[in-house]
Amino acid sequence: MFFDRNHPRRLAEKNIPNCAGFSFGFKARGRCIVHYVTVIATQKLDDKDKQVGIFFDRNRLSKPILKDPLRVRIDYRCFMTLLALDFDGVLCDSVLETAISGWKAGAAIWPDMSAPMPPDELLSAYRSVRPLIETGHEALLMMRLLKDNSDPRELFDTFPERLIRLMEQIGTDHEELQRLYGAVRDRWIEDNAGQWSSLSPLYPGIKEFLGNLPASVAGYIITTKQERFVRRLLDYNGVAFPAERIFGLERGVPKETILRRLLTHHPGRRLYFIEDRLATLIRIMARTQPGVCRTLGNRSEKVGNRGHFPVNSRPNSENLRPIETDSWANLPLSQPIHPKSDRLLATVRLYLADWGYNTGADRKSARESNIPILELHRLLALTFLEDNK
Repeated sequence: MFFDRNHPRRLAEKNIPNCAGFSFGFKARGRCIVHYVTVIATQKLDDKDKQVGIFFDRNRLSKPILKDPLRVRIDYRCFMTLLALDFDGVLCDSVLETAISGWKAGAAIWPDMSAPMPPDELLSAYRSVRPLIETGHEALLMMRLLKDNSDPRELFDTFPERLIRLMEQIGTDHEELQRLYGAVRDRWIEDNAGQWSSLSPLYPGIKEFLGNLPASVAGYIITTKQERFVRRLLDYNGVAFPAERIFGLERGVPKETILRRLLTHHPGRRLYFIEDRLATLIRIMARTQPGVCRTLGNRSEKVGNRGHFPVNSRPNSENLRPIETDSWANLPLSQPIHPKSDRLLATVRLYLADWGYNTGADRKSARESNIPILELHRLLALTFLEDNK
């Protein structure tokens, strides 16, 4: 007997949308051999697609390929879409809270920042330079620079260097500032949790969006915010979100490492990453194109990661060990990453959130780098999932 394995593959690719893979098997039943073809679809099949599949099953593959009668069964297995979301600037507008927390933390270093609240003009200036902030504790240094009458426009060109010089002046490092910034937030929450939470509202529609994600979409939060603060803000807003799907600063690795791990744990699935910081998206692109350099807004910066992660937690070039547990999300994520895994990272669909902390120049640079701009209404409706199917 002869069974052409490529025949059902060709028919499936032609007749059934969204086909991603096939598996074949057979079972002897009396004088018949029943061949089973499993068609795997990357997207949820609608009624029209299912009708095509039924027609394909009953009318195309039922034609004899073997000398004996052939029966072929098609099963559908839809892959879940993975949706990774930044927190600050995508889900939550935390500009006031980060500025005030930075001011309060600064009081532990500089006596002239001991007032309970910063002046309104500093808060206004901070909002304009918020796109420069990668991790919350940098707000402490930014508020100091603004207090010293630094021109916000000049900071777009000089902030990385000014940040380093300021840290050298006060004799501290990122880890120490992270601890100080987190402690100030914890104390504020202990004194007045409602006030702290109210200064970081969710963007319009986000509460309903997170609470009503379809079963075919698995949501994750990947952020440089500490996880306990993310959970508190979600709880404050009445959003039930799985804690094991929140990846924060404590993980000690860049966002691209977590994206790789998601793809490693969910092979074959489509992953979308929504981020409001252009430099982060460019850095992820650079992992698949070594040596990439982009002009970001009014500043040109070598693509890299300021990082702020402990040196001993950075990934190296050893082989990546496979994940063999469903509780992988609770692992420290410090396992080594093999360079070849960047091929996996290249499959991530990146989007810049235009409602977040970025500038018109950032959005122009994103378009020049072929990074799609995403509007809030398209996120809420999930219409962007239809892009480039």
